[in-house]
Amino acid sequence: MEPLTFLIIIGFSWLSLSAITRFHWFEVKNPEIGLGYAFYRTKKLNNIIDRLAKRGQLIWKFIWDIGVISGL
Repeated sequence: MEPLTFLIIIGFSWLSLSAITRFHWFEVKNPEIGLGYAFYRTKKLNNIIDRLAKRGQLIWKFIWDIGVISGL
């Protein structure tokens, strides 16, 4: 894909999401749209992430250590 085509697609997507959230065309609760990012937060997703984090604490610590070492 050419860089110009990619930028046009990203720009159109960003404009579409901004229009949806600002003009309330759909019932979207809690969106955050900014230049270069889009967030949609839900309580259900936060609960799933919390459960995953509690289950594999040793695994997450190992992954964190690998990330720190590779970052250095």
